[in-house]
Amino acid sequence: MIYWGVLIPILIILEFSSNTSAIGIYFIRSPESLVAPLHDEVVFDCTLNINVDNIKWLHNSKDFLHPAPVHTNSNSRLVVKVESIAETGDYQCVATIGASSLASTAATLSLATLKEFDNRSLLLSDDKFKITPGNTVALNCGKPIQSDPPALIQYYKNGQPLLRTTPVTSAGSVLLKNIQSEHTGHYTCSATNNILSQVVNSSMSLYLDVRSNHVALSPRFISKPSSLYIAQKYSNVSIECAPYGEPVPTVKWLGIHKNMLINDNKTIIESGLLTIRNLSIEDSGVYDCIAENSYGKISHSITLQVQELPYVKNGPSETVVIDEGSSETLKCEAMGTPMPKIIWYLNGKPVNDTNILVKGSVLTLNNTKKYQAGFIQCFACNILGCSYWAAMIQVNPKQITQLTSQQHYYEDSTTRSPQRDRKDRNHKGKGRKKDKKKKGNEMVPPSQPNVTRLTENSVMVRWFVPPNDGLQIQFFKLQYKEVGGSWNTSSDDIQMHIRCYQVDKLLPDHYYIFRVAAVYSNADNKSGPTSKHFFLSRGPPNRSLIPPTLVSARAVDSTSILLEWEYLNSVLAPVQGFYVYYRATSTAGDYTKAIVDGQDTRVFVVTHLTPDTSYDLKLQSFTVHEASNFSTILTHKTFGMYPSTLYQNKVDSDEDYENLIVFSSQSETARTIKKADLELVLFSTVE
Repeated sequence: MIYWGVLIPILIILEFSSNTSAIGIYFIRSPESLVAPLHDEVVFDCTLNINVDNIKWLHNSKDFLHPAPVHTNSNSRLVVKVESIAETGDYQCVATIGASSLASTAATLSLATLKEFDNRSLLLSDDKFKITPGNTVALNCGKPIQSDPPALIQYYKNGQPLLRTTPVTSAGSVLLKNIQSEHTGHYTCSATNNILSQVVNSSMSLYLDVRSNHVALSPRFISKPSSLYIAQKYSNVSIECAPYGEPVPTVKWLGIHKNMLINDNKTIIESGLLTIRNLSIEDSGVYDCIAENSYGKISHSITLQVQELPYVKNGPSETVVIDEGSSETLKCEAMGTPMPKIIWYLNGKPVNDTNILVKGSVLTLNNTKKYQAGFIQCFACNILGCSYWAAMIQVNPKQITQLTSQQHYYEDSTTRSPQRDRKDRNHKGKGRKKDKKKKGNEMVPPSQPNVTRLTENSVMVRWFVPPNDGLQIQFFKLQYKEVGGSWNTSSDDIQMHIRCYQVDKLLPDHYYIFRVAAVYSNADNKSGPTSKHFFLSRGPPNRSLIPPTLVSARAVDSTSILLEWEYLNSVLAPVQGFYVYYRATSTAGDYTKAIVDGQDTRVFVVTHLTPDTSYDLKLQSFTVHEASNFSTILTHKTFGMYPSTLYQNKVDSDEDYENLIVFSSQSETARTIKKADLELVLFSTVE
């Protein structure tokens, strides 16, 4: 039986060149950290996406031989009987592919334990507290000295469990809000380890006497609240500060910049509690809680540390080609909080070679040998877990040749030798590119894409193409993959005037990267740079943005509809732009999307539509992190092929003509349409 996995988040980053035998190799499943009681069995899985020659297991970096793992060529399973503490530690699988090996991240096996409460942190001045109704108080019974997995803390009043709806802070306290006489009673708590089915009781035992005839009292705490909170990036944290007094004290919060905190999209302030949502590293710092009534004042400082899973931002190129006997330096740039430590692996083992110099994130191969060919991995690890980047090292053996007298003659005559000819044929210097380059034949690729989260399973990807005189783009293809996986390509040929695309059916709590490929008029294609690593967080959309108000939709010609909307800019969270959705009303299929950059834009011309066709149209505002709810849907019809009157009587004055701004969905560039222009132009979009 597999017991609770202690979540050490694992991010696998594998990049291989498309022209090596290792194309697309990655771990479908890596071993996961587990907790188990004595005398039970646990199972570690290690599965790759291809057949491999062999899979072996390491225990604390040494070969694990007994009991022997059961494995096939495509996956491996290790069953461990937990008889003593000797079986605990780190487990790692190493896959052998030809002469090269690839190591997984390590998983930790630990024994399920539950010890007594640590009562040193309980600073109770008395076991009986007289409190005036209307106060909010926090009860904290501490936590066990050790519990693996973390114990479930249960609070009791007069021996009966408190309701689950009672608010609990990130420090494990229970909040009793706006207490009344019915809160009077005796409070205790216990801790339960579900794996061991064991329960230990805390020594906390206090009595709350809630009455309205108590004497005046300056603000104070039942027990000193926690001064340190540690939370992960993108999570929420609830910080407690619940002093009581008579009269009931007022509480205010100061942020890390000593500014007064208020309820907004980021923070929620309620009685006794400050909640910060969607944490970022910038939220780390000291927060102050200040409570005051007419008889006194009390303050408390809380330090928040936001931690981030490690990930490798940049690593060695997909294939590193080194001549035998030469030197090469590889770099690995990792991110995370705390700052990750870098460990280098070569062919499934930590680097331990006299001619390889490792200084943190930099590895230098000196006098490279043929046996050093294979997989090179840089692991980035902090207390939250590990991730790695993998590449292939290819070592070109030395070429030993003898020149014939005729070849010497050619060399002396400054005529190219066969060896030089071979070099020149493989030479890809600037000079050769310049000779071959012809004006108008350049394939200008799309930009690096930006990504916006729509839901926990979908994102919007947007890009642009810089102005150029190169080959014309016929259509785009969007490619995406989970970091460490294989590329997926969109089934749709994205029309050349479109600059955004929605990707669905993704998995939450995973990292993804995206890129856009353009297919040109010569039937060749070229991909733009990959996006930054995008973490798709779990949970419903935040939807804190205000949706735009779609005011009108008007046909411009037989293939275009002009949209106008209103939007109240938010000072706290300005938007980056708007997404336009449109589809033929009769189809009820997927919407086509267009992007409008800039928070001040209020009109847009939807182009490339079908004549004499009714369309459903709607909008979203968006930022880097989220998109708003949709606006109301407007339905409008394009003109027929030969309208008798084109956009007549649609504006009331010359000023209306002068002020009308139309944005092209192709160029994303504004044009001011003058009165004379309106009389002649069909609002065709700008290439």
